[in-house]
Amino acid sequence: KKYQVVQVRRGFATNYLIPTKSALYATRENLFKCGITTSARKAALASLDLTKKQVSPMDKLLKYLARETLNIEVSRDEGWCISKYTVAQEYQRKLQLYVPLQSLIIKTPLQTLGLHKIKIKVNDEVGLVTTNINITKHIPKKSETSSES
Repeated sequence: KKYQVVQVRRGFATNYLIPTKSALYATRENLFKCGITTSARKAALASLDLTKKQVSPMDKLLKYLARETLNIEVSRDEGWCISKYTVAQEYQRKLQLYVPLQSLIIKTPLQTLGLHKIKIKVNDEVGLVTTNINITKHIPKKSETSSES
């Protein structure tokens, strides 16, 4: 409707509504040009649910850490251990995620194959996030060598 204040996705407004002059941004000047008074503007903006579906980057990171399993392959049967340093390197290499050593909470180095739960301290407000590390034995890929006669 004409002169109705509604909330739309930013991309839809930027790429379609504003270029086709179907809508205006709800700035003070635009609302004044449309004849919407201050009290009507406040009522219209108050009716919008501006908190709907807005997920913070921190929440996205926490969900990602809790959901994603870091896979680490070891090449030997015995004599290996996975330390904080190795875990931090693997997060950087495989998931492109920088995790400081002091944030990783691993009581003892990991020395068995299988799924392990570790904790990552995100910050003082959020606290700890439990994440999974799966340690498996590295199986080299067999290269196919075909001999032609």
